[in-house]
Amino acid sequence: MGLHDVMGARGSVQQSVRPPSCLLALVWLTAILNLVDALFTLHWVRAGVAEEANLLMRDLIHANAGLFLLAKVSLVSMGLWILWRRRAHRLAIVGICIAVVAYYALLLYHLQIMMVVVLGPGAAPSWLLAAG
Repeated sequence: MGLHDVMGARGSVQQSVRPPSCLLALVWLTAILNLVDALFTLHWVRAGVAEEANLLMRDLIHANAGLFLLAKVSLVSMGLWILWRRRAHRLAIVGICIAVVAYYALLLYHLQIMMVVVLGPGAAPSWLLAAG
């Protein structure tokens, strides 16, 4: 292995790895979880149960729900596409894993909110009520 094999075009060290076979499934799972998050968020905001946490998207969700969904899905999908294109690099794989865990955590949060809405505040853990 020569210096050219280790150094990239800009002289930075490239850490190429063989991506795990499940990586594409994780990318798709993240995209689906993002869509579910957007739909739940839109529903909770319209119902007056919650507010959009992202300051950049907060005004958009109130102004135009369709544009909010399009922007959220598009931006996350572009990020996932960039990570997928760079999947031979460890940092991209880590980024995909962080994204899927983050959106899974958001799904659990939405399910907790649903539990509170359906069963009442007594069904929620104390940390959820403290956050609201």
